[in-house]
Amino acid sequence: MQRWEYKTLVIELEQHFWTGSKFPHDAIGKNLDELGQQGWELVSAETNSSYQGQSSQLLCILKRPVQAG
Repeated sequence: MQRWEYKTLVIELEQHFWTGSKFPHDAIGKNLDELGQQGWELVSAETNSSYQGQSSQLLCILKRPVQAG
């Protein structure tokens, strides 16, 4: 049976009073590319929201197979 290990990645989003949250696309891509090179696969990503409806963080859940041994 395949076994998995999991990792969480929390990315802080830039907050702007008038325009809301801004996603740092370059940083997100760079982080995911680096983790992908280590065998991690993104399985879920979601934002949190404050009482004002703006997101302050992106939570990414990743998995990779556990190496036998």
